[in-house]
Amino acid sequence: MNIGQDDIIVRTFQNAPTVWVSERFICNTLGRGMNEYLRTKGRLNYKASVSPCHRTKDILPATGKSWRYARIDGRFYYDYDYIPDRKDTQYRSRLGDKDILLHLADMAKAENREISLKEAEEYLIRKVTNRVNRMDIEYYLFKNVDGVCKFNQDMARDMAEALQWMRVVREMTDNKAYRELDIKRQEDFFNLCGSILDRRKLYGFTITTGGSLRKKLVYFPMDEDGQREYLISGRLGNNNARKLGCERLVDTRTGEIYNFDMHQAIILDLWMNPGGAGKGSKIELWNQYRDDISYMGLDPMSYSTFCHYTNSYDTEFNTTSERHGTSFFNKVCLPYISSDKPVYSNSLWCADGSGTIGYKYIDKEGDLRSMRLYVMLVSDVATGKIVGWCPSAPGYHSESPYMMKQAMLMALQGSTNMK
Repeated sequence: MNIGQDDIIVRTFQNAPTVWVSERFICNTLGRGMNEYLRTKGRLNYKASVSPCHRTKDILPATGKSWRYARIDGRFYYDYDYIPDRKDTQYRSRLGDKDILLHLADMAKAENREISLKEAEEYLIRKVTNRVNRMDIEYYLFKNVDGVCKFNQDMARDMAEALQWMRVVREMTDNKAYRELDIKRQEDFFNLCGSILDRRKLYGFTITTGGSLRKKLVYFPMDEDGQREYLISGRLGNNNARKLGCERLVDTRTGEIYNFDMHQAIILDLWMNPGGAGKGSKIELWNQYRDDISYMGLDPMSYSTFCHYTNSYDTEFNTTSERHGTSFFNKVCLPYISSDKPVYSNSLWCADGSGTIGYKYIDKEGDLRSMRLYVMLVSDVATGKIVGWCPSAPGYHSESPYMMKQAMLMALQGSTNMK
């Protein structure tokens, strides 16, 4: 069943939905002769049953007769409920169930909408990237901030593209050119551009939604130089919020300036406590830091800032190992297991042995005994499949190194065969 765009239309009047089926779909489904039948008989008979004062309307009222029709966007549509379904013709049954038609129409509409949005997205990206010029790239590449060129080639290229995005979006919203992309509302156009920019991740141009793009466009200047400067963040070269790195350590003999300052040195020394067994709490360490840094004539950081920097140390494996020891490190950090779920088979195995079913056997003295069968299993974490196994010998009900060895050999042989 081939349902095209706008072959099924739903109109609601006084909370009563009406399903309209296009004449094109009816003729394609029921045969070419239907076109002549509807033109010479179906529509004429129904129009004759309508009061003369209502015959000029686009949607004719329901009179109870067959082939109620309407003219929507220059095309003829027919009310599904008034398509005859007599035993000899079965027009309505041959068209399909109403719910199925609605479902297929929704799927076709969604598919067409996705294709339309994808085409619009490709058009916008092509339009913007073609307008990126070398002059804008070089402007950012050689832009000095506090006497230093802050942007490399990739950063300058991203900022030049961001500049063109702002210009293109403003142009298309001013002249409503987005309607040529089958986008009816300005809000939908901003949302589409916002989703594109969220995926492109341009440097210095953080856009996640259409609303954030609209807000940034409000203050976008009109002159060319102002537009270029608009994308340069005012935070570059601003050290007002900087806590570490302001009080650099300098070797008085050589003049070498170290890449850490007094605050960092004291905090790290207290936190790591090299050579000491005891590790103080954060409030204890902060009180000691405050006394030490004040003794050196510097203003101490607040307790919250102190916690901010010490918390960052916990994310490093090496500091955890040094601070708490290798035993704690191996139990908590688990460096031998990736934090991401394995993707490829045979990238990570795990083994375990346990008792399974019970069985009976005759021992060497001829007595009947019962025992539980123990099995060592090697499983592939990525696929969840058993790649190797080995049962215990009769009369034994525990795991053994032999079982582990045989199960691993089976797993290794299986993985070799797959390659």
